[in-house]
Amino acid sequence: MASYGVFLAACGFEYHGPKGHIGFAPRVSPDNFKAPFTAAEGWGTLAQKVVDGQQSASIELRYGKLHLKQFALVSVPGTQASKPVVTLDGRDIDTQFQRDGARTIIRFPEGIDIAAGQTLQVQHVNH
Repeated sequence: MASYGVFLAACGFEYHGPKGHIGFAPRVSPDNFKAPFTAAEGWGTLAQKVVDGQQSASIELRYGKLHLKQFALVSVPGTQASKPVVTLDGRDIDTQFQRDGARTIIRFPEGIDIAAGQTLQVQHVNH
C-alpha cells in the first residue's frame, strides 16, 4: 500500500467523486506522461504531452463511467497557455477556466459524463 502512495504522488493525482473533481500534476516526465487512474465508478488513463511548446492532456476511460464538474492540470515548465480547448470524442465541450499559478482548473458548467471508450482531450493553445 505504501508504494501506491508513491505512485499517487508521482502522478500528482487528486480525485473527489462527490465534487466531480479530478486533477493531475505529473512529477516524472511531465512532457511525455501516461498513467492509469481509478475513480468511484470507472478507471482509465491520463496521457500528457508537450509538442512544440503546446501542452495537451487526455483522459481515456477504459471501464465504467466518470462524472466531472472540474479537471485540474499543472502547466509543464516552458509552456505558455491561453484558454484550453476541450473536446469529448472530438465534440467541443463548453467550459470555464481559471488559472491559479501554474495550475489550470477547467470547469464544466453542466457537468460531463465520460463513458467507457470515450476520450476527453484538453489542448492548451499558445498566444
